[in-house]
Amino acid sequence: MYLFLTKLIQHEFTDKQISDGLFWGFLSGVLGGRLGYVLFYNFEYYISHPLEILMTWNGGMSIHGGMIG
Repeated sequence: MYLFLTKLIQHEFTDKQISDGLFWGFLSGVLGGRLGYVLFYNFEYYISHPLEILMTWNGGMSIHGGMIG
């Protein structure tokens, strides 16, 4: 995907801008997906167990949270 994007928009952006955009897009999607799951599905549980928010292997992610992120 990275190579496709660099060829597609090479005349408008530098390689660093493209890689930075992909990194931040991926990170915000993952964090948004996890926070969306926490807020939309199991908010009461995670309020009483706040450290479990970081334990992604015990929970899930939501697609709408990832899209918002």
